[in-house]
Amino acid sequence: MIDRIIMGVRTRYYKWILEKKTGKKLPSVIVKGKVSFENCIIDIGENVVLYNNISFSGNGMIQIGSGSKIGQDTIIYANKNGGVTIGRNTIIAAQTYIIDSNHGINRGKLISQQPLIASKVTIGNDVWIGANATILSGVHISDGAVVGAKALVNKDVPQDAIVVGVPAIVKGYRKDGDVL
Repeated sequence: MIDRIIMGVRTRYYKWILEKKTGKKLPSVIVKGKVSFENCIIDIGENVVLYNNISFSGNGMIQIGSGSKIGQDTIIYANKNGGVTIGRNTIIAAQTYIIDSNHGINRGKLISQQPLIASKVTIGNDVWIGANATILSGVHISDGAVVGAKALVNKDVPQDAIVVGVPAIVKGYRKDGDVL
């Protein structure tokens, strides 16, 4: 009983932080646990569900469309020169990593001293990203796409494509009546 009360208080607290961060009331957003924000700018739509232990970081813009769900232990990083946009009604499974930037790798200078190179990540509407997927800088995942679990997406994904693997490759396309 006490555990439920504590969880309820924590959930309300993280939702309050989210509302402060976005600067608006979010009555239809469901926060199911800890959500952390580190310097990023976030814009969130209606009826979004955020599961436990999600991290939003970087100094750039993260946009989440209405009806989307973000799974437990997901990390999203946005740089001010890039950004991450997630469309409407998109499902991102647990432990997904989305990043819009990369380290410079020029010879003659330590990698740790080189600037980040950022390029916007765009995830369309009605996309499903499987657990443990990694989405890298500059990628555009088109509407209706499916990204398999543990896939590494380093290139654009066409509309309704089903991609799997490291690196992710197209294995097929969604069709009416498909069941995975």
